[in-house]
Amino acid sequence: MSRLYLEPYTSEEIRKKRIELGCGQKELAALAGVHTNTVSNIERGIQDTVCTRMLLTIILDDLELKIKG
Repeated sequence: MSRLYLEPYTSEEIRKKRIELGCGQKELAALAGVHTNTVSNIERGIQDTVCTRMLLTIILDDLELKIKG
């Protein structure tokens, strides 16, 4: 079973994965349909909503599949 179905990435994991994939906060925010500040706040641990972290987890996993094939 995929990790995705167990829990969303932590704030730190979102930041690390985004950087690893070469994705900027602005790009990730656009893909998620949220404001750039939302991504920034989640990565800094200021704003912690499980729904938004799950959305970002899904998007980052999808990007990773597209990039790494």
